[in-house]
Amino acid sequence: DWEGGINDRHAFMPRKYADAYLGAWALVTGGEAKDVMLDTLGAMKVNGYPGPNTECFLKARLAYNNINIERFPSVAYLTCTQREKSRWTQCSGTATNDAPGWLYKDEMEHATRIAKCVRSSWTQKKMDDCKEDISRLYRGFR
Repeated sequence: DWEGGINDRHAFMPRKYADAYLGAWALVTGGEAKDVMLDTLGAMKVNGYPGPNTECFLKARLAYNNINIERFPSVAYLTCTQREKSRWTQCSGTATNDAPGWLYKDEMEHATRIAKCVRSSWTQKKMDDCKEDISRLYRGFR
């Protein structure tokens, strides 16, 4: 949940919400994206630093369409290799060019704990038992 948005790595929903979830491009090309974000997130979030991002735009679209969300515990994390080096990516946990590492250590550790916890059961009780406070992982998380 980057800067207070909604993580967009996975989702499941009734078909009636698909247009709101997947319809970002239509709002951008129709000139409505900024208005949707201003109406739902406010001017400080949209015009301030660091400004909007894709996850905030998703949050805005869902709020604009009065769609409630529920969290699914994170059981995956971003992997990487050392093949490509840049100032934007810092791959950890691997010493070779081909072995997978992780991009964000806290995210990897959290996902690993949750995956182990829910491995045998995906009931609501199990989801509640495995839930963790992850607000420390995401600055701006609400």
